[in-house]
Amino acid sequence: MLSVVATLWAEAALKGEEPPLIMACSSNNQAVTNILESFGRDFSVGTGAFSGRWFSDFKDNKRDGFGIYMARSTIKDKSPHQTQLFFKERENAGYFEKAKSNYLEHANKAFKKQDKIGIDESITLLKRALQTEVEKLKQIEQAWRDFIAIETELETRKDTKSDIPKVIYEELERRLG
Repeated sequence: MLSVVATLWAEAALKGEEPPLIMACSSNNQAVTNILESFGRDFSVGTGAFSGRWFSDFKDNKRDGFGIYMARSTIKDKSPHQTQLFFKERENAGYFEKAKSNYLEHANKAFKKQDKIGIDESITLLKRALQTEVEKLKQIEQAWRDFIAIETELETRKDTKSDIPKVIYEELERRLG
């Protein structure tokens, strides 16, 4: 599920669109909280300049994840997950300025900019970086298809089976240039 959501978010970002709204519901709260926790845990950590959340006060992977927990009022007040209160605390001009500053600080570090960049430039640079990763994935997919085609072709040749790894390597080198 994480990969599907990540793909949908990346596609929307490349198109300059809002990310899709994805809902998960269940007859029990545990299934929903498991999803919220996996997104908080798996999407908000990593290494490198682009990893993690770009907002300094997003430290708790349960409360500051990538989803909102919309449970009945008797549960939501006791929940460690993001609830409507999370947004009420942050939807104001003071928090916006703090978040913007923090975001741009991370963007400047990620793109190793000496001069301060603005929101528009950071979006352009992020899209460019994302597109570079998409191109890498396309090359990997094509290399995999080439590998399968070569392997299939070699399986029909009985005389080269002992040298298959060498032949595959040479053929992939020839196709990839």
